[in-house]
Amino acid sequence: MSRAAAACRFTAPVIGEDRRGFYADLMQAVSRTGTNIRSAELQSRDGIAYGGVLVEVEHQSHLQRVIKAMRRVKGVTDVDRREPSPLAPPR
Repeated sequence: MSRAAAACRFTAPVIGEDRRGFYADLMQAVSRTGTNIRSAELQSRDGIAYGGVLVEVEHQSHLQRVIKAMRRVKGVTDVDRREPSPLAPPR
């Protein structure tokens, strides 16, 4: 089975501080884990960025690495593992 066939897609909901470079830093952190980013939908309101990043992961530990890398990005306040609408405003 090819590597692409073994990949599983997962949306990682994220909330963070809306600052210059935040989106770029977030995508770079995910990319550094060797992860394919399929899409990202992020918005901001009142100084808060929120949305979801659709990634392809190979297994559970790969997903954990992605989430850990996203949490390390300056300004990130939450990265979740559930699958809500990526554009639901933060509570």
